[in-house]
Amino acid sequence: MPFLPKPSASLEILSVNSQWTGYNSTLLVFGEVENKTGNYVGPRFKVILEKDGQQVGSDYFGSLIKEPPQDLDRYEVREGKLKPGERGYYLVAVRDVKDLEFDQFFVSEEILSQVTEAEAKALRETVLDYGEKIAKVMEKWLDDVSVAGSTQRISLAPIVAMLQEDKRQFAAIEPPANPEVQEVAIDIQLGMEQVINGFLEFMGQNDDTASRMISSGMDLITKGLARLNELKDSP
Repeated sequence: MPFLPKPSASLEILSVNSQWTGYNSTLLVFGEVENKTGNYVGPRFKVILEKDGQQVGSDYFGSLIKEPPQDLDRYEVREGKLKPGERGYYLVAVRDVKDLEFDQFFVSEEILSQVTEAEAKALRETVLDYGEKIAKVMEKWLDDVSVAGSTQRISLAPIVAMLQEDKRQFAAIEPPANPEVQEVAIDIQLGMEQVINGFLEFMGQNDDTASRMISSGMDLITKGLARLNELKDSP
């Protein structure tokens, strides 16, 4: 399916590649892109498909990413913002287009998110402040999880009570009014809940379920903290 990017004043598409995935119902469009604005842009943007100058299909959304996409069958990427003039990569998952024909696609200017340097600096400071507030709670949580992991089943109850208190203290720290940071806070709380429930399952002799829940919960927490660190350094 040959098609070309339509010129954009905000994001200039430098290369276009495509690959079908799944049962030929999702087309992945990806390549290199350059930020032509004077602001930070991304990480999400809307893409419109056209055939002979007319829009076809629905509105589709793409992601700006710092590195070329690797595992396209899963199309899991780390989204990011691009600085003014910076080059990066994009990935658009166009779903349910098995029979859809189009010859051009372009970035919709009206909803491309842009952030000024002052706004980016304010966000970094906000994230840094929140990170400092939760640091001691998270340190204690990780220590308590380590203790729980080496404690015999019969002696776990007081350790689980400590984990529950750690979770309450974390929840009492209100995240800033930023959707990305709030999403991180929710993920960490969900992860804590899973870990606690996992240890409760372990106390009830359900070892396999306990192992899955603890592993899944800690994975959520680890990814949440990593995302928070990314936000500290991102525009």
